[in-house]
Amino acid sequence: MEYKAPYGSVDPDAPYVDKDVPGAIAGSKVPRQAIEHPQKEIANTIDFFLGTGNWRSAQSGGDLGQLRKSIQRATFGGNADLVVQGWQTTPPGAPVEGHAYIVKSAGTGAWAGQSHKIAVWIGGAWMFLAPTTGVQANYKEGVKFVAIWFDGTIWATLASLNAITVPTTINVSQAGSASPANPLAGDAFDTIANALAWLQDWSILGTGSVSILLTAGVHSVAAQTIARHPYADKISVTGANLPGAFPDNTDVVASIATSRTNLRAKMGTIISISGGITGFFFDSSFGGISKIMFDHNGAGGGSLAAVVQRTGSTNYIECIFFGCKLGDGSGAGIAASVGGSALLRDCLVAHCDTGGRALQGGYIDFSVTNISFSAVLYCGYGLLAGSNGQISVIGAATFSNHSNAALSVSSNSLIRLSGSAAVGFSNNQINTSANGGRIEVLSPTSMGVAVGGTSHVATLGGYILVPNQGSITSSPANNTVGNNNSYVRIY
Repeated sequence: MEYKAPYGSVDPDAPYVDKDVPGAIAGSKVPRQAIEHPQKEIANTIDFFLGTGNWRSAQSGGDLGQLRKSIQRATFGGNADLVVQGWQTTPPGAPVEGHAYIVKSAGTGAWAGQSHKIAVWIGGAWMFLAPTTGVQANYKEGVKFVAIWFDGTIWATLASLNAITVPTTINVSQAGSASPANPLAGDAFDTIANALAWLQDWSILGTGSVSILLTAGVHSVAAQTIARHPYADKISVTGANLPGAFPDNTDVVASIATSRTNLRAKMGTIISISGGITGFFFDSSFGGISKIMFDHNGAGGGSLAAVVQRTGSTNYIECIFFGCKLGDGSGAGIAASVGGSALLRDCLVAHCDTGGRALQGGYIDFSVTNISFSAVLYCGYGLLAGSNGQISVIGAATFSNHSNAALSVSSNSLIRLSGSAAVGFSNNQINTSANGGRIEVLSPTSMGVAVGGTSHVATLGGYILVPNQGSITSSPANNTVGNNNSYVRIY
């Protein structure tokens, strides 16, 4: 069918106009085809889908719903994949207009003799359509999504998918099981690793989400956990509520043992990491990690960490990363690598070889949001970035009592401190930049003085920008190029 312009029009797309006697407009003359062709187009469609295909085999002047029925038959009887309400033998007790079902063998009631057909409820009656070979249908059965297909004779299951479609809590308890009977009903797993392994068989669709909830107390981990899931952004891991306020810098002292005791007393959930391992590799963008103390016992060597965000981006809220102080000096509290982003909100890192380490394009954002304190304390290096890593600090954070340097960058990496609140440094704070690394301290109000060393050292193309606070020294000298094309600017 094509558009038919008014009779006598030169323009084939000319519009029709109404007769207007006062305005002396005659109105458009309607050609025969403009009326005849749409009727025949609709009538042929009705005969094709509802009849035999012959002219007037299905047309009915008393049924003004035939075009709609033809469209529905074309939809359910064609080759397009179908969304149906079920695959069953018995008709539903209260069918809904337009809902479709696949009739199983030996259909009953109104479906008797209609095995394997598509039953559609239209206008108060069932319409039965013969499926096309190869057509697929999908429906939801409890917590499963099922896909079936028609092989030309019968319907067969193509796939069955477990699906979580509502907010759901999965419990993890010290007294839990590696394979609890019914996790969806509250039966607890024994470890995060086993909970995540079970979730691998589940899709999290629509408004569905999963909160992995850890009970209070100490959870022991002796094998590294690689945490990933195709729907990880809908999965959060949360510890028990804190018994009081989040710890502050008074809870961390020179003694590791005393600091551990103080911090554990203020956290509801502690994950104790042993066995010379990295505790957790988060390889996906998770929905959030919160209220957990990741406590590494310091055993082992070879660039271990309490937690590594290896890919994806995850928020860590009110978490502590503690104790990864290895014999070879390579441990880290929190690390980001391979493009992973660890977004720390109101967190504390203490007694690690390096507090926060960003390597291989990794990114760490260390910020204060809801509470007035975040800190990296008593580490070898406070923050370290290398191999194109980046670290950003925004807000009131404290970096103190580090044995090597508060900030250290190399290999085209960047550490930037900014924000309107203070960033405090004290004790042995020697900032180092090398191999094209950049340190930018944009707006802190207090900086300590290096004890027994130069405050800021840039070498091999390194760059350092810091405010002029206290009796600080630098190499090369302020506003001077030196040390193999390096630069320090004290403003």
